[in-house]
Amino acid sequence: MKRGLLLDVGLHGRAIQEAQSMVANDPQNIERYIELGEIYESLGRDSLAEVTYLDALKVAPESAKTLFPLCD
Repeated sequence: MKRGLLLDVGLHGRAIQEAQSMVANDPQNIERYIELGEIYESLGRDSLAEVTYLDALKVAPESAKTLFPLCD
């Protein structure tokens, strides 16, 4: 995953941009939101991660995948 490599080499802003672009290009795909939320979490940006997971929940309220990250 390109975003993972960007994080590994310290290009955090670029990884976030890539993930945000993926969400914007495929807004019905909850996996994109989850990936973005995980990036935020890995950087200690928990409030942004939570907002992103809540956005995923709006897209797919019936999906356990959208609820699981919010349980932590």
